[in-house]
Amino acid sequence: MSESKLIARLNHLPPEKLFQVPPEVLFRNMPSVPAEQLVVEVPPRADAELPQPQVVVTAGALTIYNVPMTRASSWAVLAQGRAPIDRILGKFGKDLSNVGVTLEDLSQSGRGLPDVGPNRVVGPYFRVDVDNASPEDITVAHVTVFVEKDWMQSNGLHEWSIEFNRFDEGLNAWVPFPSKRVREEDGRAFYSVVIPGFSLIAVSGSASLPEQVFKVTDLAVSPATPVDEEPFTVSVNVANTGASSAVFPASLWLNDTVEAATTVAIEAGATSRVEFSLSKPTGVYRLRVDRSVMNLIVGAPPLLPTPTPTPTPNPIWKTYENAENEYFIDFPSDWIVLDENKDGVYLSRPDNAAFVGIFASDILPFETLGSFADALMGIRERQDVVLVDIVCR
Repeated sequence: MSESKLIARLNHLPPEKLFQVPPEVLFRNMPSVPAEQLVVEVPPRADAELPQPQVVVTAGALTIYNVPMTRASSWAVLAQGRAPIDRILGKFGKDLSNVGVTLEDLSQSGRGLPDVGPNRVVGPYFRVDVDNASPEDITVAHVTVFVEKDWMQSNGLHEWSIEFNRFDEGLNAWVPFPSKRVREEDGRAFYSVVIPGFSLIAVSGSASLPEQVFKVTDLAVSPATPVDEEPFTVSVNVANTGASSAVFPASLWLNDTVEAATTVAIEAGATSRVEFSLSKPTGVYRLRVDRSVMNLIVGAPPLLPTPTPTPTPNPIWKTYENAENEYFIDFPSDWIVLDENKDGVYLSRPDNAAFVGIFASDILPFETLGSFADALMGIRERQDVVLVDIVCR
């Protein structure tokens, strides 16, 4: 079946039915369709321990939320339930408190802005601003909005043509971000989008599918076998096959949940390498950037080899005998007899690290002189004396 016939047949399917088809099959047979429209997502899960955002101001088209707390590397709900927004989630790079989120619906007042693009019909306009947090603090955002199906039908818009256009003030231009149709209910179609940050956003659609000008290849991981919680890099080559410079919205997905996002400007005909740095616990992961997919195993850290203990050779013993007092001492043959007299003997290790004096007056009262314990009372320690090398009997 031709691609055009597949598109005509499948684009009307409810998303939950379409996503039952393996995405690799859809990618291969419908290269003209935005990749995000063909693959299921597992929505990010907000950290249950973080408090919900609180509405502090509502005035016409303006709503201001206070987010009491964020947590590094965790998803937090930033706004929800304010048309056309269903929910906004953000993942932050560090712990923050009292983050302000301003949501303004500009659908009625934003018409004086630059055109989104030729043959694009604009629906909702809205602006999202974040206070008490810098743009660098937000690593990735996930936004779900809805559009009225009547608006789509009256304008003849293709279900897979919906894009989020984020206004880049540096470029003074709109940057399109592909959306994903996630569900339909009560005459509304809900779309999600991944963006690296917030600004002015316009939701638009067209009668035909947007041209796919980027080709993503050579998905790779370095090191090839990452280990538990150690940093690794995911990278892809992105080629701009179009006739003009364009911005590629790169999103890294792990197990169908977005992990990170960035944008890269690429000149016409050029190829750029896009990289993501991350660390993950031990497990099996499915990585995806656009149409490039691979499986990844993050292993446990290697076990350090257990050192083989060096056997301690059995010492060769010498015997010191005091005939006058009828006692004798066994000691390692490398120890040195420093001095001896009728009262006792002084021994030293070869490195002079230990000295032992054993005296007849201390040893003789014992009835049995056959053990080290019997002789302990006769051993006078000096500083750092090591006794274990001496055996007395």
